[in-house]
Amino acid sequence: LKTKLTSGGRLAIVDFRKGVPGGPPDEFRFTPDQISQELAQAGFVLRTSHDFLPRQHFLIYGVK
Repeated sequence: LKTKLTSGGRLAIVDFRKGVPGGPPDEFRFTPDQISQELAQAGFVLRTSHDFLPRQHFLIYGVK
């Protein structure tokens, strides 16, 4: 995926928070730290996180 992004391109991840109603079971949800660790191994770094969604994380990553 990193090789397909244009210069300055970003990757947005929207995922359900653990413990909130609706969405997939908690065992299929990830914390922002878990997501960031996985994406760091792929060469991404967290640029911005938003908390305006009541049940989801909204994370934006860029290339290191």
